[in-house]
Amino acid sequence: MARHFRLQRVLELRERAEQETARRLAAREEEATVARDTRDALRDLRATSRDQVEQVHQDGTPVGHLQHMSYLIGQLDRRIAGAHDAVIDAEQAAIRVRGELESAVRDRRIIERLRDKHQDATRLLDQAADRVQMDEIALSRFGRQRDDAANAAASTDTPDGVTRG
Repeated sequence: MARHFRLQRVLELRERAEQETARRLAAREEEATVARDTRDALRDLRATSRDQVEQVHQDGTPVGHLQHMSYLIGQLDRRIAGAHDAVIDAEQAAIRVRGELESAVRDRRIIERLRDKHQDATRLLDQAADRVQMDEIALSRFGRQRDDAANAAASTDTPDGVTRG
């Protein structure tokens, strides 16, 4: 006797929400990775540019060229700072979504535990119903056998009380 778990639809919705949150987390982590890669590339470019400025300075390059290169390095520093802020924002977004995913997983597991308890209770009820039915069958057979034995004993008895044998 199958009994329907009334929260099954809720469980399915929780599972979908968890999957969607997992997809969002993957996207946020990818964004964070891209932001880190961009920041690291800018840092590498700055280090290379700094090395070039030092080399040009040793070569006796005109001051105007050095000022222009210093200006470009300053621009790189600002872009690096912006990229660093983007990394922090992307990592914080990933952390927020990770928290949402943990909450979604916890909510789904709670419903699953309720479903498991429901299934256990249903199984116990079904087993009890089966035992009652088996007991009824056994009692009816016992009653029939007893009646058959009594009828057989009555048919072998004579009216004067003498048993034929």
